[in-house]
Amino acid sequence: MAIRYDKKLNNEINKTIRNFNQKVARLEKSARNLIIPEKITKKEITENVYTRTELKRKLQELKRYSQRGIEETMTTHGGVQISKYQFENIKRETRRVKANLTREINIMKVKAPKVFGKEQATTFAQTGDDYYLNLLAKRKAFEKGDLSRLTPQQLQNYTELLRKTSKSKNYYNNVFKENYIKMLTDIGYYFVDGDTTDKLKEKLMKLDSDKFLKLFREEKSIQSILYYYPTVTSKFDEYTGMYINPYDLQEDIENLYNALLTNIDDILKEYKYA
Repeated sequence: MAIRYDKKLNNEINKTIRNFNQKVARLEKSARNLIIPEKITKKEITENVYTRTELKRKLQELKRYSQRGIEETMTTHGGVQISKYQFENIKRETRRVKANLTREINIMKVKAPKVFGKEQATTFAQTGDDYYLNLLAKRKAFEKGDLSRLTPQQLQNYTELLRKTSKSKNYYNNVFKENYIKMLTDIGYYFVDGDTTDKLKEKLMKLDSDKFLKLFREEKSIQSILYYYPTVTSKFDEYTGMYINPYDLQEDIENLYNALLTNIDDILKEYKYA
């Protein structure tokens, strides 16, 4: 759901930007040797932000710069020169990302995947699901202990991983659905009758981005589109390492689309109102 930028929220954004930029300007004029952030615009705050919670988190980060002394430079045990503001932001974002990863991991330990809406007997964790294993690897990567002991290169690599991990949920929620529908449409119009493809597309488009992502994570039949798309478009099967004729897959794809359409209401039942 799009953020409603009412008068109160716009006033908060404008005030936060003004206070942040004023402090940056004061520090730039001083003779002190500080690591000073760039001034920020309203567009930079609001672009690629899709929820009010995420926007509020950005605003809180900017407001934190108003604290006395947070602009001071510190040298970590690992020899990194960094502002207290930057270091505090890294620590806070680490805690948030780790908590999100742990929550997802715990869910996948008890939740089972579905096939055409029917829950399977074993959980994602028990089946060694790729996404589950990826979550475990990411969570382990953030077990660095005392961040102040990381070397400059280690901290740079760490913050880049943190940025990518933090960004991924927003990407999937708001870009992935669009890309998925394009793949579904491209394959469908190429191998299956247009009516079947249009009906599937219409049903899936009714889900908002969050519910669609939940569906994709849990439903194997929906995920299977991502197996066929690169094989069909590149004519190369990465699993066998062989080039194939895309039309060799036509029967499989037709069966998949027909099964999806037959079961689509059962598949979506849990997600329409979740």
